[in-house]
Amino acid sequence: MRLRLKNNYSELERLAKALQGFGRENTLPAEVLHALMLSADELVTNAFTYAWKDTGEHFLAIEARLEAHCVTLELTYDGIAFDPFNDAPKPDTHSPLMERPEGGLGIHLVKTLMSKTHYTRQGGLNVLFIQKNLKP
Repeated sequence: MRLRLKNNYSELERLAKALQGFGRENTLPAEVLHALMLSADELVTNAFTYAWKDTGEHFLAIEARLEAHCVTLELTYDGIAFDPFNDAPKPDTHSPLMERPEGGLGIHLVKTLMSKTHYTRQGGLNVLFIQKNLKP
């Protein structure tokens, strides 16, 4: 599956529909598809929120692949170089919920749900790679 999204939050619905279709076509287990959809939504939302300093039109490309024992998603977009998997602040997961600062749990959730996460900067583009292992 390949998808190109404009930097507009309304595109999240198109992303969800495309991933649901990918899941159906490849008969992905519900828990795998759910993890992919939550993770993709979080990463795309973060890109839309933080990647660009200007208000101009930008694009984010997503590719989903089913491989032998895993599903991978690769997100590619221009914007500020930032590795969310290593550079985002670590969330407070120990304090009582009402005492924690708002935000910060999304990347923690992605790292928890996915089997592998990786960031690289290639040719001025951010490339996020997430992988979910399939049970044999």
